[in-house]
Amino acid sequence: MSELSLLIEDERGPWPEAIELHLPFYPDLSESEIAELMAAVQRRHPEAKEFREKSAFQTGPGEPRRGRSLLERRHASRVPTAAQVDQYQKEYQAWLGRVRKQFEQLGHTLNVRNRIQKLRIVLANTSFRPAGELLLELTLSGSASLSAALGDKTPKLIEQVMQLPPPAILPQPPPSPRARNWLEVMARNARRNFPDRSDLALALSLYATNYTTIGAAFPDRGRHQFYRCDNDETATSASFACEEFRHERAPFNIWLVVPARLETVQTRLHVHVSARNVVMPVDRHLQVSIRPDRKSTYEVATQWQVDSSA
Repeated sequence: MSELSLLIEDERGPWPEAIELHLPFYPDLSESEIAELMAAVQRRHPEAKEFREKSAFQTGPGEPRRGRSLLERRHASRVPTAAQVDQYQKEYQAWLGRVRKQFEQLGHTLNVRNRIQKLRIVLANTSFRPAGELLLELTLSGSASLSAALGDKTPKLIEQVMQLPPPAILPQPPPSPRARNWLEVMARNARRNFPDRSDLALALSLYATNYTTIGAAFPDRGRHQFYRCDNDETATSASFACEEFRHERAPFNIWLVVPARLETVQTRLHVHVSARNVVMPVDRHLQVSIRPDRKSTYEVATQWQVDSSA
C-alpha cells in the first residue's frame, strides 16, 4: 500500500498546528479627516470662476482695426457659452463627490490590498508505489475564505489584487471651459484625433472579452498531473485530484482572504487527503488566529495625488 505524508510549511519551515498572524488593518477615515482632505483637494484644484480671457487683438485709440476682425471673430467664437459653464460646474461638483467617496472607502480599499496571507502545503508520497485516484481537499471554517493553486501558479483574483493601482490616486478634475484661440483648438483636436496607438491598444485590452479561460474548460490532463476539481477561485473549500501520484512532492499555495471590515479573525484549515490504495487518509488541522496591526489611514490619505495618466 502507498504511504502519504503531509507537510504544512512556509519559507521558515514546518508550521505548528496553531499559528497567529498579524495583518494590517486600516480603519475608516473620520468625518473631520475627510473634511480636511477635501479642503486640501479644493485648494489645490479650485473650481474655476473666470472663463473669459482678455482678447489678444485689442487695439488702442486711433489704431487701425482693418485686417484683425477675422481673427477677433475666431477668438470670440471660442468663448464658452453659459451652457458650457453650467455643465462644467456640474462636472466639478460630481468630481468632488467621486473624490469624497474614494476617501470614504479608502480604509476598505487598503484592507482589500493588505489582508491576504499566503500559506504553503507540500504533499509527499513517501513510498515507491503510486497513490491511485488521489484527492486533496481543503476546507476553511470561520470568517475567512481561501484561494488555492498548484505549484507556482497564482489565481487571477490574487493577481488582480496585487496589481491594484496606488490607493491615494484621485481622478482628474474636469477641464475649465476657458476661452481658447484657434491655435490652441487645433492643437487640442490633433491630440484627440491622432492618439498614440499603444494607448488605444491598452484601452481596448481593458474592455475586450477575455477568451483565455476557454481552454481551461478542456484541460490536457496527464495521468500524473494534479488538476483542480472546482472552478471557484475564492471560496471556503478547494480540491485537487491526481489519477496516479508517484513518489514525489507536490506543492500547493493557499491564500487566506480576510474580510476587509473584520479586525480579528479565527479560522480553521482542514486538509484531507485520500487515495484508492491508501488505507488511512491523511487529516491535518491548522488553527489560524489573525490579529490586527492597526495602521493610519489618514497618513496614507494625505499622500493623495491626481492621476496624471488620464
